Amino acid sequence: MASLFADTSALIKWYIAEARSEDVEALFVAQSSVAISRLAGVELCSALGRRRRSRQISGRLEKTILNLFSAHRRNGNLVVLPLTDNDCAEAEHLMHTFPAIPLRTLDALQLAAAKRMRASEFASADRIQIAAAKAMGLRVHDFS
Repeated sequence: MASLFADTSALIKWYIAEARSEDVEALFVAQSSVAISRLAGVELCSALGRRRRSRQISGRLEKTILNLFSAHRRNGNLVVLPLTDNDCAEAEHLMHTFPAIPLRTLDALQLAAAKRMRASEFASADRIQIAAAKAMGLRVHDFS
């Protein structure tokens, strides 16, 4: 099992060239596999659709990225963790544990999935989520 868990904010940098994309690429390529939660596919589709609708990317590029994402899941580059009821309870617990960190729902669920898999490393480009991951004791790869 992978020891690195990647949030969608880091994952999208693997597929779309933007600031810190090369750093994400280097980190992911150095791993035998990277864990993501089931939420990542939903969030990736949402982010790509938003970019297509705002004409930042073409429909063709969106389809290409989604095909590549599917290939990465099939070949084991990405290991998809299902979400569980316990993840929901843990996400709520994290929000109570770190009341000064304004965690959003999906970010807390991502962190809960990382905790369940006993990830030692966490990749994100979200500053709030990064603060929570550090508070949880994870080694953080900050791509913000």
